[in-house]
Amino acid sequence: MLFPGLTWKQFKTLEPMLDIPGVRLSFLDKVFEIQRRPGRKHEIAKGRIGALLEIYMIAAGIDFTLRNEN
Repeated sequence: MLFPGLTWKQFKTLEPMLDIPGVRLSFLDKVFEIQRRPGRKHEIAKGRIGALLEIYMIAAGIDFTLRNEN
């Protein structure tokens, strides 16, 4: 759900009232957003897709490790 046109003060007033498990709140460019957090099905699908991508990259010889160059 999106609620455009709110101020930061209004967001900070609403935030504690909507501190509900499974709900994520965000505020950007005067738009207040309420989202449901991904559920169990989403997490299972995400894990399977990640595993398939990893298997593919290993089989294709693609280096997919993260490198910190700092």
